[in-house]
Amino acid sequence: MLRRLFLLLPVFCALLATPVLACECSSDAVDPEQYLRDATLVFEGEVLSRPLTSLIIDTVTIRVLSPMKGRLGDEVVIDQSRVGNCAAVFKAGERVRIVARGTAERGYHTSACLLGPLSWNDDVWPLAVAHRQQTEALGGADSSAADASTLRQLIRWHAEYRSFEEGLDAVERLLDLEPGDAEALRLKAQFLSQKSAASDL
Repeated sequence: MLRRLFLLLPVFCALLATPVLACECSSDAVDPEQYLRDATLVFEGEVLSRPLTSLIIDTVTIRVLSPMKGRLGDEVVIDQSRVGNCAAVFKAGERVRIVARGTAERGYHTSACLLGPLSWNDDVWPLAVAHRQQTEALGGADSSAADASTLRQLIRWHAEYRSFEEGLDAVERLLDLEPGDAEALRLKAQFLSQKSAASDL
């Protein structure tokens, strides 16, 4: 048994000595408007849990404190298993600003590269806040009590901002009030197309 351990020791040493591949992010300039439109979720929150070690790329649960874009409940689970060496590093208890892609059904994901512009582009977060104020001015994310006219304005804004999750909720509410509404059906198809594309990212 001891002999086997000595034989395996060089293998373990070689694994530990293997250099970790660095994450390489694009150096292209980021347009804040397009950056936010491409995101499914934008929010500020508190990290509740994190992977056990830096070698495990897993999921992280974040309590939502300030919702900015997307269908957001009290907590969001972010999956980092698909981003490899570019997984973002989170510390339990820290307050973070998150931009994530994906869908509720397939899961949301982010990365160090995706979060980068939040730290170095001073235009991104104020724009996210302004967009959220626009959403709230048009009735907010909860469209359950809105009338048909308000819903139309809200749906058009969601379509412009590519907020397909909130847009689909508002469309369904409008179709409950006015079944067969042509604009609602057209925008529903648009939101579903955006959702399908986001599922593949």
